[in-house]
Amino acid sequence: ALRGLAARFAARHATDDELDELDRLLDEADDLVILIRARHRDGKPVEKHADRFLDVLGRFNELVNAAAHNPVLVRLLEQSRSLSRSRQREISRAHLLAGDEFGADRYAEHRALVIALRARDAVESERIVTEHAARGLLDLRREI
Repeated sequence: ALRGLAARFAARHATDDELDELDRLLDEADDLVILIRARHRDGKPVEKHADRFLDVLGRFNELVNAAAHNPVLVRLLEQSRSLSRSRQREISRAHLLAGDEFGADRYAEHRALVIALRARDAVESERIVTEHAARGLLDLRREI
């Protein structure tokens, strides 16, 4: 719910520069997904690319939160994490290295979010993030 609220606020307060940076991060993530899939297919190592991909998505999520321009909400988000950042990353990294499509269905929602943010659609932004976070949490919890 808090992540959804951050997206709602971001739809209202994000600057054009912040929205452009979100698009740039997703473009970088798209390139990394293509590279990771190709390297898996060719039997090549993907560790450094998987780490970069997770770093990019982490920056994306942090920027969405920062674009809310509400430091109290951002602090609450950090304090209410159900999994530590390191544990969440460990699970996601293991799946990327294994070559499965863990979370790939949810990855497309990042583009939908930026579209909603650019449209200043607070309700849609909140819905996308709330549903995305709920599914992601279920995926991660199944792995514990």
